[in-house]
Amino acid sequence: MVCKKIPNYTLNHTATASAVATKTKFMNSIKKITFQSPINIDNGFTSTYQGDFTSTKELFADDEQTPSLIEWEVEDFATEHIGLQVEGKAVTGYDGVFDLPEQAIQMLEELGYDCTEVKRPDTRPTKQRWPFLMSKKRLFVADMLNQEQATGSRLDR
Repeated sequence: MVCKKIPNYTLNHTATASAVATKTKFMNSIKKITFQSPINIDNGFTSTYQGDFTSTKELFADDEQTPSLIEWEVEDFATEHIGLQVEGKAVTGYDGVFDLPEQAIQMLEELGYDCTEVKRPDTRPTKQRWPFLMSKKRLFVADMLNQEQATGSRLDR
């Protein structure tokens, strides 16, 4: 395995859902892919298309050979570090991006990791979807807001 110096941080896995950033010197590169894809800048409110770019994603493992970090380098644009939380053979969390990119999920699944928990709700199997997305209360509130917009008046709640 090739060791590559990663500036900044890696993630230590904890028993809880959170991960703690710590300093590290070296991590092992276990997989690297290069591909062409559209790139958007997402600020939580809007997502703005920037163009099609060549990207490289490199997956790094910690000392115990557990995937911990994906370095995502977009040629002539930016570099992002995606921290991973892995429990056994399941990826249970990530940090550094709004959505875990499909290429990252594919790379992890090719190595035998279950990524069901970190896929976007609209790409999960139906039984795994978040229950609040289809709750009656949420639909009722959405209907009220639509009715307010259509009539231009505020409804009493």
